[in-house]
Amino acid sequence: MNITLKEYPQFATAHQLVKELDGAVIAGGLPRDLLNGKPYSDIDIFCPVHSEQQHLVEMTLKAAKFAYDRNLSVDLKTYYFLGNAIIIRLRIGENIDVCFVPGHASEWGDKKPPTELFDEFDFVCCQAWLERTEEGFIARSTELFNSLNERKILGFYPDRGSLNSDHAERILAKYPDYMVLELANPKQKMSAKYDDDIPF
Repeated sequence: MNITLKEYPQFATAHQLVKELDGAVIAGGLPRDLLNGKPYSDIDIFCPVHSEQQHLVEMTLKAAKFAYDRNLSVDLKTYYFLGNAIIIRLRIGENIDVCFVPGHASEWGDKKPPTELFDEFDFVCCQAWLERTEEGFIARSTELFNSLNERKILGFYPDRGSLNSDHAERILAKYPDYMVLELANPKQKMSAKYDDDIPF
C-alpha cells in the first residue's frame, strides 16, 4: 500500500522525523489500521539506540530539538526500566509518540523489517510498519500478520502482555469481528520431562 504525503499531508511531520532519527520506523497500530481501512489515532515511531545511556540521551535531545524547531510541543509521556535499559517515550505535537528502544541500534532501518522489535509486541496484528520513501511511505506487514488478518484472527502472545490492558482493550474494541487466538512464543524453547515410571 503506497501512502503519499500529497494524499496524507498529516504524515509530513512524522515523515521528516523518521528521516532525522537514524533507523527510526513507524510500526504497530498506524500501519495496521491503514492496511485494514480503520480509523487511526497516534503515530508510533520506534527509534533504536545503543545500550549506552549517552546515546539514548543524544537521540532524545535530537527528537526534542526537531520538535522545538517546528514549534511543536514535547512531553515526556512515559519512561521505565527494562532490565538495565531505560525506555523513554516522547509525545511530540498532538499525536506522535517516539519510543527509544535500547540494544537495537543497528538491527533495523528504512529498508529492513524491524523483526527484533516485533519480538516484543504482544499482538501479531502490530507486526506492520511503514517503509519511508521520498514521496511518503509504503505500508508493509509480516507473513504471519497477513495470514491471520485474512482469517480475522488476532494472534496474541500471553507472555508478552495482558488482554486486560488498555492497549489490548483498544485493539479488541476496534476489531470486534476478529477472534483472539493465544499463541506460544516462538522464541521460547520447549522442554520435555521424561518419567520412567509411566507404564506405557
